[in-house]
Amino acid sequence: NERKVAEQLEYQIENRSVAGIESIVMRPNDPNGACGVASDAAGVVGWWVNPQTPGMDACGMAIKLMELTLATRA
Repeated sequence: NERKVAEQLEYQIENRSVAGIESIVMRPNDPNGACGVASDAAGVVGWWVNPQTPGMDACGMAIKLMELTLATRA
């Protein structure tokens, strides 16, 4: 499961609800600020944003991608 892997990799993990779905936001201590989101939606859906330079809001982008993905569920 995504949480166990993130814990093994020593990522910072934040519990969050995205579009009403239980999710986690993961930050891997990447110097450019990479961020991932995994949601439990009829299986697991995940998005990662890995900026090539620091200063971007990677978590905001990953969360927005997840919101758009979850909005398509039937």
